[in-house]
Amino acid sequence: KAGKPVTGRLVSTTSGSGLFGNVGQANYAPAKSAIATLSLVAALEMERYGVTSNCLSPIAATRMLASIGRDGGEAGWDRLDASNASPVVAWLCSEQAGWVTGQIFRVDGNKVMSVEGYRIGNVYESKSGEAVTVEELGVGIRKMFGAFPTGLTIS
Repeated sequence: KAGKPVTGRLVSTTSGSGLFGNVGQANYAPAKSAIATLSLVAALEMERYGVTSNCLSPIAATRMLASIGRDGGEAGWDRLDASNASPVVAWLCSEQAGWVTGQIFRVDGNKVMSVEGYRIGNVYESKSGEAVTVEELGVGIRKMFGAFPTGLTIS
């Protein structure tokens, strides 16, 4: 260190199953979700040291896809080739990427996409201004999701 800038890069790998869920992967999806969350927390904790932390979610033909009968694709460029994600990893590890941290990147063939995680959506606020009650939630949650006729009034 000796007074010089310190930089470092963490690049983790997650899966669409961990980000969006997938049928039949109740054991795999939570582990991959935890990796994505660990990457985001590491970004917060390591920023003061000049270390970035990002996560990659490649869409690629892996052994898990073999079970669905994929034959490896046609000759030439393959959208599902795992090596399509390699340039993104290389860039994230470069000096040029020193400004980006705490992000999840989805790579699908020739596309790189940002993943926008959990965010606050619609809100229901209690009638009293204090804690919500079980009795009001039936209508309140319907209103929150737009599943209650807006012209009706409920006292």
